Amino acid sequence: MSPRQPLEEEILERFHALMRHVAESHAPEFLGTDVTMSQAKALYLLSVRPGTTMSSIAAELGVGASAVSGLVDRLVAQGYVERKEDPDDRRQQLVTITEAGTATLDSMREMRAQVTLRLLKGLAHDELEAFRTSLIALDREVQRLDADDPTLSDR
Repeated sequence: MSPRQPLEEEILERFHALMRHVAESHAPEFLGTDVTMSQAKALYLLSVRPGTTMSSIAAELGVGASAVSGLVDRLVAQGYVERKEDPDDRRQQLVTITEAGTATLDSMREMRAQVTLRLLKGLAHDELEAFRTSLIALDREVQRLDADDPTLSDR
């Protein structure tokens, strides 16, 4: 075991606990939306990869084609996504998020941001600076990983 491993494991545990708290803090508001968790995942995927095929959505979400078909049907009915025929392959359907879908995602992000801001308000200035420095380092690592493997930014 490397000397870093216990520290990395503790960070992961603390991060997961923090994310659980954030999720629990805005669960009532999220549950009040008309979006299921599966739909939220699909909306998020389509926000970063517009014009995704139904088969790609199924692969990314780890579900079958029939499940994705029903999921997309419901999102289309709610006005959150549009489905169009792929001009290059008429057997494929391309799915794109709409303005309403983007607004719904923005609302969910705002819920999470409000909880996060409440947590940040409890930190001392030096703790905020240390947290900012850590986030800058993590962002730098994301940039490095993306440069090493451009397919990571496609996900």
